[in-house]
Amino acid sequence: MKKTLLFLVSSFLFCGFSFAQELSDGHDRSNPADTPPIVFYNEGKMAVADVNSPTGKGTMYIQGSFVAGQNADKTSCNIKMVGYSKTILTGDFINNVNTTEASLHKTLFTLPANPNDITGKFVFAGNAEQRITTTRAAGAYPSKETNYIAFPDVEVNNNKHVVVSSNIAMDVDDLHLEKGWLILNSKKKANNDETVLAHLNVKSATYNRTSGTPADRGAVEVRLAVTSEGDPDPLINSVTGDDSGKSIVGLGSPYEKLGADYFMYNTLFMPTPEGYMGKTHITNPNDQLSAGGGYVLGIDLRGTDTTYYRLPNDDTGGILTDRFNARAHKGHYFNRNRFSTDGVRKYNNMFGASGAGYNDENLNTGDVGGIELRPGYNFLSNPYTTPIDLTDLTISSAIVNSDWGVKISEKENDAPHVYAQYWVLAPNSNAKPKEAKIDTPMLYTYNYFYGAGTGGTVVDDIIAPLQMFCIWVEDATPTMTIPAKAKERKDVAFWRSEKKKQRKDDFIIEIRDKETGTIDRVSLVLRTAKEIADRNYSDVERMISSAEVNEKSGMMKSSTKTDILQSTASQIYTRNSEGVALTGEFLPLETKKSVMLYDTPSAVEQDIVISCYRLESKQEAEGIWLEDRLMDVMVELTPETPYETHSTPTDREDRFVVHFTKQMGMEEDVTQALYAYYNESRVTVKGFAQADFGNELYLYNLQGSKIGQAKINDNIVYVNQYLVPGVYLIKTTGANAKTVKLLVQ
Repeated sequence: MKKTLLFLVSSFLFCGFSFAQELSDGHDRSNPADTPPIVFYNEGKMAVADVNSPTGKGTMYIQGSFVAGQNADKTSCNIKMVGYSKTILTGDFINNVNTTEASLHKTLFTLPANPNDITGKFVFAGNAEQRITTTRAAGAYPSKETNYIAFPDVEVNNNKHVVVSSNIAMDVDDLHLEKGWLILNSKKKANNDETVLAHLNVKSATYNRTSGTPADRGAVEVRLAVTSEGDPDPLINSVTGDDSGKSIVGLGSPYEKLGADYFMYNTLFMPTPEGYMGKTHITNPNDQLSAGGGYVLGIDLRGTDTTYYRLPNDDTGGILTDRFNARAHKGHYFNRNRFSTDGVRKYNNMFGASGAGYNDENLNTGDVGGIELRPGYNFLSNPYTTPIDLTDLTISSAIVNSDWGVKISEKENDAPHVYAQYWVLAPNSNAKPKEAKIDTPMLYTYNYFYGAGTGGTVVDDIIAPLQMFCIWVEDATPTMTIPAKAKERKDVAFWRSEKKKQRKDDFIIEIRDKETGTIDRVSLVLRTAKEIADRNYSDVERMISSAEVNEKSGMMKSSTKTDILQSTASQIYTRNSEGVALTGEFLPLETKKSVMLYDTPSAVEQDIVISCYRLESKQEAEGIWLEDRLMDVMVELTPETPYETHSTPTDREDRFVVHFTKQMGMEEDVTQALYAYYNESRVTVKGFAQADFGNELYLYNLQGSKIGQAKINDNIVYVNQYLVPGVYLIKTTGANAKTVKLLVQ
């Protein structure tokens, strides 16, 4: 039986004991430099307490590293610090606890039940860089949801700084930055669509901004990894004919205000209700990103050759190489103290901010209010360094949500301030220059996952720190608040997340490109026709645009809602009767036994994997079957058996069909879906199968007059005909005769 070791310490020094006479291993323990490390195992409770005095008598010093749950059978740790107790650590803090059992102490520290009680203080006071990390192998990291470190108060007193690893989550009551920086690290994952950030949930923070050198001043440095070595060069690839681009990400400020000078020689957009990417990018280094606002960032979108860049607001071109090389080129370190003595950046008007710039870099800890909204799309962000829960934004109510300060509803007749839905920029969004010339327009291909009470292509309503999200504002309202109570402890990465919810016949189909590492999703929800009518369910159009933006002139043009331009990422969607691409569709149980899953294939030949999420929500649907019409196979999608196949850039868009099964068995009748659109005096009709070949297609106006005709000899049929705005009918002949409505605007 293991013994319980309980330390009630009045004053205790962990720096080696002077008992060299009793040991003969060659170490002189009276000499601290020759003292071997001490491994301290805590088999039970450990307490450091002096509840009556703030003078520091209840102090434990640990010279070296602190390991929680180091050996295999140590899955829990229970450290209690109360009153004015203090623990001072000079080495690394290593969290090796890894358990999901609710009965065990997963958070390392046991804090007072009364939140008003004094909790004690954990001090990082080394003379070299200290880390808060884990030494567990990848795949066995402590869960940020269940194994986060619930510190009491924390003090940073080390001008060599304290680095929090990207796989660590920590809670802190009060953060005291006396000397040095607390650095929240970030790492881009190998799968190319996620960035992992260290999570910090803090109630309050104080900063020393007056004494010593910049390294001595107290600050929190927030890092955000965006690109990696080996990412494609969009300029080179566009010249060689490859359609590759570089990633663009949606982000916000973790501070009350963040200077735009961090992003000089990057591409930073502030989206507007009129344009998802914004019509001009931010070039003034004196601009500031406000807490709660959403922005879109791209790094090295024109490659790394200064030939294709110019100074902000300068018509002469000609960037000095040393200044250009000082830009952020893999990601960002948000911390003015790090760059305060960098002369090169000051030449660029980068980081040479006044004292006010330093004072604005306060972590957002409480409610972030005063966010102005306008009718249309509004782009916001998680302003905290810990995840937040957006579930409230999907819950319809006839009254104002007191936490968010707005009325949220999914019904038009409620005249909501905010529609009960949100969007998150998807990881397959990218950009590239149109040509290898200075000031040539940029081509942006972007897509959004959306969250809703029913349906949605995000599996979770929890979004990562700094993540941008978008809402639709129906009516103008003065301001909105992002409440601190929305903060969550979850294992969620930047750009997307995973979690299951209680739903009914509510499925997500996902396509993953194995080589380029990007994903896309579509939501399919089964409901009765009466439910769809009563709940006012409406399909969700694919909020995607292949926008062409001239960054100098601010001109922007976008594709139509029926055009899905090919990019390096596979793109899946359904279509309504007018051919509009949908990212979410409600399907009537009575009549819809299958749905065409359109796939605009990647411009890169590669293997793809198609999966189905939320299969646990099956009620009316017995299963989800995927038909691959190119390979002539039918497979059932289960959590254990996704469908893997090969994709080429010339694959047909109507390659896949999703079938829903019921108790009576598989439904085999697949109705071929057609869609049509009009552009520049030509009608395009897509979706024909080989069985249609040889039949006729006729174009009629609403008066019944035939105004166009063509023979069906391919999957796509064109009719050259000038049309005035209005509604037209397209009819086909043959055994599978169809009628399609065409709206010309």
